[in-house]
Amino acid sequence: MSNVVLTGTFSRGSRKEVAEYLKSKGVTVAKGLSKAVDYLINGSEGSNAYSKGQYGSKHIKATQLGIKIASEDDFFNALERGAVSPDQIANVDMNVSQTDLEHNKPAYIGKERPKLTRIPGFEINMEYTNNAGELTTRRIGAISINPDIPYFYARSPGETQSRAFRYDRISDAVDIGTGEVIGDVEKYFKDFLKIAEEILDIKRRAGLLS
Repeated sequence: MSNVVLTGTFSRGSRKEVAEYLKSKGVTVAKGLSKAVDYLINGSEGSNAYSKGQYGSKHIKATQLGIKIASEDDFFNALERGAVSPDQIANVDMNVSQTDLEHNKPAYIGKERPKLTRIPGFEINMEYTNNAGELTTRRIGAISINPDIPYFYARSPGETQSRAFRYDRISDAVDIGTGEVIGDVEKYFKDFLKIAEEILDIKRRAGLLS
């Protein structure tokens, strides 16, 4: 029988209920991913991270470890047929590219995370294509960037943790403060960062900053 880890929301019950059912069928349900795990089972109703256009840490770590990702339906259908050994279940194509890996936190294991600079006072509305290929509308603020990487960090109202957004997935954007339509978000942010750095340099030279 297989060793599995569960992620996302399951249509067949809570994650605990699903785990108990799988255990009753002889499947080992682990709490964390390791090379001993055969499958990461993705709940058919998705995960919070995936629905917001970002891969969850489990999806990314599974890809890094070479663990197969199976959908809830595929795994349960195979279980009913008695076929739950490795290579008997279709691997879900999560389409995790190297770019996706690089802009998520787990990819920084073993290497230095890029230094980010906060752009104060910015809020924008944007149309953003998530990893499922769905066009979503988002309002974001608390924006932090690094001019050398193809994404930025921001969070939506009510969120406490910033998430990464790729510039090339933004189709339209408007600066909420000025009403300006932003044609090139990456250039817009980087130009503002350049101005902010010049202002800080002037203040340092004038002795206004330590």
